[in-house]
Amino acid sequence: MARTPTDKRKYPAAIVAARSSNHPCAIALKDDGDARKRFDDTMVETALLLVSTGMSLKQVAAELGVSTGAIKQRRFDDREGFGERLDKAYADRAHTLKDTVLEVAYSKEYTAAEKKVIIEALQWTAKVDNRNRYGDKVAIDQRQVVINLPPEMDGI
Repeated sequence: MARTPTDKRKYPAAIVAARSSNHPCAIALKDDGDARKRFDDTMVETALLLVSTGMSLKQVAAELGVSTGAIKQRRFDDREGFGERLDKAYADRAHTLKDTVLEVAYSKEYTAAEKKVIIEALQWTAKVDNRNRYGDKVAIDQRQVVINLPPEMDGI
């Protein structure tokens, strides 16, 4: 079965809504036949929106018609704070993935084994994207050992 641009399995609901609106981010999403190869300033907001709604960087690059390297280079250059904004988009994506975990858990479309694999992958991605909120909580027990030395060993 061929997937259409509004297929929920490939595109989250926010992207489908953005495609049908006149929002500035939707302009880059519409199929206008323009084969852009350069990741320019007009694509930044769209890329951030797509990442925060659950798409991978590879999917975003394909959607915008640019290479993933172009997006990574802009992040590395950190023009206009793009790197920090992309990190925030990844943190927001973790919340989207949390919601997707719940959707998959209650879905009748997948078997129990498929659900387990999908949920584990989504949880891992959310943990990587937003370590503070969804990462492993490590409790460190720091116990102090106090040794009282006799006065004659004090200078040693």
